[in-house]
Amino acid sequence: WNNLLYHNQQLRMSILGHRDPIFTVGSEPVNRSHSADASPAALPGCVTRVDAALCLARPAQLLSVAFFLSRPIQNSWPEVKFTVWQTLQRRLNVTSLILRASVPLRGLGQNVSADKNFCMDPGPRTIVVAPPMPLRAGDCLGWTVCGPVPFPFDDLPAGSCSVQGQNAVVGASAEMLKDPTANRYASLSVERAPCRRYSVAAQLYDYRMQRS
Repeated sequence: WNNLLYHNQQLRMSILGHRDPIFTVGSEPVNRSHSADASPAALPGCVTRVDAALCLARPAQLLSVAFFLSRPIQNSWPEVKFTVWQTLQRRLNVTSLILRASVPLRGLGQNVSADKNFCMDPGPRTIVVAPPMPLRAGDCLGWTVCGPVPFPFDDLPAGSCSVQGQNAVVGASAEMLKDPTANRYASLSVERAPCRRYSVAAQLYDYRMQRS
């Protein structure tokens, strides 16, 4: 499935070029120089990372999230959830972020946390978001992991994260973040993150291009 999805993306790009309303943000979900992030494992609870490479310059609909697992998920551990954060014009030079929504590993409306037997093997994986989730300009995708982070990463050259579009923030929480409701916002304190490229990407649909 993952190979077919990637082939379809490449075929669309070669035919439609920049006219393609479907586009991708983030980094290619492949194995990288560091197989797993050991540092958050020492933290109590959970870690959240939000990267500017996963921020949107225009409104779009989230179609899927692709990622690479360097370690398996066994019996729902580590617990993983992809998250959507509200920012001001994609700026991550902030001390807190507001959580807008989340996408569990099984997609929308599926409570993986309640399934203690949930497992996922290492390798490239994709979550199809159905129905597509509407996102606003300035929204940023991120991920929250309780336990050792299973996504491989590359360390980027010193100073490259200070360049616009390459910054990221990280925050810690005692437990998995709860989704916001109409009467309750979820906020997370964050600080500047290590300069890294993780194997997480998202595919989106710009519905405005389809109208033109």
